[in-house]
Amino acid sequence: MSVHHINTPGHRSFLPGRRVLWIGGTTIVLLLVIIVASMSIGRITAMSAFDTTSKGHGSGAATGGSLATITNSGSTNTPGYTLIIHSDGSGSLSYTQKGRTHFGTYQDKTFPAGTFAIQQLHTVLQAVGDVSKIPRRGCLKSASFGTSTTITYQGKTSSDLTCLGSQDTRTHLDLKDMVQQMLAKIK
Repeated sequence: MSVHHINTPGHRSFLPGRRVLWIGGTTIVLLLVIIVASMSIGRITAMSAFDTTSKGHGSGAATGGSLATITNSGSTNTPGYTLIIHSDGSGSLSYTQKGRTHFGTYQDKTFPAGTFAIQQLHTVLQAVGDVSKIPRRGCLKSASFGTSTTITYQGKTSSDLTCLGSQDTRTHLDLKDMVQQMLAKIK
């Protein structure tokens, strides 16, 4: 004779399927939150890039003026910024979220001529050509720490360079590496 448990007011039946369903549902909700946060950061970056190009930065001029503009969206924990790279290797960095009190230690900066490797950057940008044609890749990022980084060259703005990976061309990955090297100099 087999014993079957029946749900009665005094007896609790253990249903492992409900636990798995609850864990799966929670995981899906968390993934959706991360995806929405990444999309929001992308929109902020796009708006920042539009604002940057409307001021005439990133013209791509090989002599005089600016060569390119690198924009970082910032995150909940760090301010966004714009780095304008000039054709003499100098640069100017301006933070976009100065009004927030916990960003008080971030100050706008200027960098002297020769700070940035302009010849290498110019060579890579010429090889890439229209940076707006760099594939737009989605990638998961932390809602608190995830940022997006774009470059504007000759009036065109790239997609988020931080999402580029092994499926992308060597030229696009070289640009990503070059931008990361330049951003390492501003910290």
